[in-house]
Amino acid sequence: MTTQLKPVTAEELLNMPDDGCRYELVKGELRKIATASFSHGTSAMKIGAPDLVMEVISPNDRLAQVTEKVRDWLQSGSRMVMVVNPRKRNVTVHLPNRARTILT
Repeated sequence: MTTQLKPVTAEELLNMPDDGCRYELVKGELRKIATASFSHGTSAMKIGAPDLVMEVISPNDRLAQVTEKVRDWLQSGSRMVMVVNPRKRNVTVHLPNRARTILT
């Protein structure tokens, strides 16, 4: 006998309690993923800055760390850094030498 799991929706994922783990949702399947370390982003910057950086805030991220990453990416030559905040349901767009823009 096989057990069929009910697909998980994005809304359900956002409303799940924080258990300290990171997950991704693929075709209704909830998958646990390894947490990227702060040094991961720092190492990535050493090999060259991409034009666009997307940073998705996780419940365990600290504002100071995210702010530092944004600054580092822009100083390294990225043309745009977008910070996605799933809890607030907004995206903050950072451009070099410009005020940030918040999209809701």
